[in-house]
Amino acid sequence: VTARTGDAHIKVFHEEKERPVLIVCDLRANMQFGSKRTLKSVLSADIAALLAWSALDAGDRIGALLFNDDSELDLRPKTGRKAVLHLLSEIVKMPRSSGQDPHARMQQICRHIRRITRPGTRVYFISDWLGFDKNCQEQLFNVTRHSDLVALHISDPLEQQLPPPGLYALSDGINEAILNSASGPVREKFTQAYQQRLQQLRQQLLALRTPLIKMVTANHNPLSDLRVGFGLSPLTNNVLEHS
Repeated sequence: VTARTGDAHIKVFHEEKERPVLIVCDLRANMQFGSKRTLKSVLSADIAALLAWSALDAGDRIGALLFNDDSELDLRPKTGRKAVLHLLSEIVKMPRSSGQDPHARMQQICRHIRRITRPGTRVYFISDWLGFDKNCQEQLFNVTRHSDLVALHISDPLEQQLPPPGLYALSDGINEAILNSASGPVREKFTQAYQQRLQQLRQQLLALRTPLIKMVTANHNPLSDLRVGFGLSPLTNNVLEHS
């Protein structure tokens, strides 16, 4: 245009407002577990709330995909405080499920994410990632081609290593079992299995150029852990006392 008119023309780009944000929150039966402070599902809900309020503060449109073993709920991206409150209300109302094949269910959800994600969306996937496999990775690859994906991994200390040697009573609210953690080789094998699963997930997400943020149920301040995961400074005790 400058060459044609002889007058200088400058193209000015404006930062995109009201960017769509999709919060994917895993509430399957495997998330109804916790040995310290809280359940994985509760931590997942806490993180979803923090991300939703942050998106509201940034002026983004807030949507979600909530799922358990039996059903899922789409909340289309909308702006405003009501969108956040609706999301939190639906998380609370999501019923507990009995569980199914984690691989099949995770594949269904990844296909669903691919269908509903629009170009330019920031996707936060909060889960313990149980059942994530090659097929799921391929589905999310199509998402990462036109959208930003952030993976948040939820775990419990008892999944990372067995407790000190002894007999422990476990229950899911219906069934009961006794865990014997006295065997040294079993304890070592348990820890190695967890590290191998986590390393495999890291490699799969690395291929998608997707960052992985680790969150643990035992930590008392998920907001500070979340800030560290995003490369921000952690909150100090003084900030927490006045927040």
